[in-house]
Amino acid sequence: MQAQLLQWYDENKRNLPWRATKNPYYIWVSEIMAQQTQINTLLPYYLEFIEAFPTIEALALAPIDQVLKICAGIGYYNRFHNMKKTAEIIIKDYFGQMPQDPQILQKLPGIGEYAAGAIASIAYNKKTPAMDGNVFRVMARLERNENDISKAATKKAIKKHLETIMPDCAGTFNQALMELGALICKPKNPLCHQCPVFDFCKGQDIRHQLPVKPSKKSVKEIDKTVFLLYHEDRILMRKRDEKLLHGLWEFYHIDKGMNEKEAAGHIQKLGYTCTQCMYLEKTSHLFTHLKWNMIGYTCQVEESFPIADYIFVPTETVRQLAIPSAFNSFVNRL
Repeated sequence: MQAQLLQWYDENKRNLPWRATKNPYYIWVSEIMAQQTQINTLLPYYLEFIEAFPTIEALALAPIDQVLKICAGIGYYNRFHNMKKTAEIIIKDYFGQMPQDPQILQKLPGIGEYAAGAIASIAYNKKTPAMDGNVFRVMARLERNENDISKAATKKAIKKHLETIMPDCAGTFNQALMELGALICKPKNPLCHQCPVFDFCKGQDIRHQLPVKPSKKSVKEIDKTVFLLYHEDRILMRKRDEKLLHGLWEFYHIDKGMNEKEAAGHIQKLGYTCTQCMYLEKTSHLFTHLKWNMIGYTCQVEESFPIADYIFVPTETVRQLAIPSAFNSFVNRL
């Protein structure tokens, strides 16, 4: 099975920039960016990130705002806060060198068991599994594992099995399993007729039921009114300190849907004299288990005093800020 999988990978693997190197920094960046993000989406972000921060030291010394600006739009921003912290720790405690031991790697911010296994095996060829969603799915089908894939015991059993079949070229084998899951053994409509290890698959007949997962959580919806609130050539914004979208900039908004009259009245209650309030559009943004339903207005006010933790920002500098993709349509209306 290993031989057939490795041959298939050698002949069919995608040409991705981080696969042309054993540089542990590049591999680390690619693995963190690939979390919850499709390869085609992350590619331009990865290339810009590496150009801006070509070394661990460059990342450690960079302002977090610069890091977030480059990553704005890709989502799951806490991972980039963790990358910055990890880079600083590696410079301070590990002489600028990425650790080779997966157990040590897991102690660094944002590096879990999967990323540690990927870095250790791909960069340093340590014989340790790298188990992402693709690998769990492939192995659940290959071994006909009908246990809940979210359970620790199931993951432990898959890891133990992988350790027993890991060849010497551990990094290549791990990447081959990931690639098989990404290109062939897909969540829906797996391409079994193209699978290089189909003859070894014990779960062929129930492939559409594997892996077994718990029911999806329902998505919570929140209605929001977003204001592009102007005073002359400046607009009211703030830098978020919440866990969600931490460190990114946003326009003034409230958790309530409002019509045009209600929006103008709200601005006046804030103490501003509203000279114009116009409807912009409705839009929505879906997070993992959360959906924002947004209605937008552009408002002109006579006063320039800030409110709460909001400040007036010159409109010509707004596009230089790290703004989450949830507000893209409003940025485009500036």
